[in-house]
Amino acid sequence: MRAQANPSRGSFARETATEEELYCSPMSSGQLQVWFVEQLAKGIAVNNLFFGVHLDGDLNLEVLDLSLKVVVDRHEAFRTTFDTLDGEPVQLIGRARLPTIALIDLSGRPPSDLAHEAYAVARREVNDLFDLTRGPLVRLVLLRLAPQNHIMLAILHHIICDGWSLGLFAMSLPRVTQPFATVQAPR
Repeated sequence: MRAQANPSRGSFARETATEEELYCSPMSSGQLQVWFVEQLAKGIAVNNLFFGVHLDGDLNLEVLDLSLKVVVDRHEAFRTTFDTLDGEPVQLIGRARLPTIALIDLSGRPPSDLAHEAYAVARREVNDLFDLTRGPLVRLVLLRLAPQNHIMLAILHHIICDGWSLGLFAMSLPRVTQPFATVQAPR
């Protein structure tokens, strides 16, 4: 999939996009390094960063979804995809598909199997690949352990996030989730 110039607007749009406008920008040197490693490691999730947050209490999924979309909308990196234009790697900043929250209900599992099952699901999700050209480069997974006990996993591609910004994203979650769940920091 290639980006094409839109001369009347000075922007770039994907061939498959209908209304989306994407603004083309060169990659930073750090993004180029991550992009190059990604090209070499096809089929291996070497650039996935992640964290989990325990949510204890009543959880309103619609509010959580809206809150996370506000956080994603606030940060340009979450709306960025990566492709080549005239043979050069570029970042395309626009309205990438917003991440959705995948709900995986483990509440019916026997308590003795719950931790093992949650770990297996988390490991599978963390090792799932991202499509840099389509996005989104953020994946959110909510594991329901019991009606008032959840773990939210956030998986982000390293090309849009480093360790420092991952920490900022993690710290922003208690503020958006506090009205409807008690958040315990990952240990």
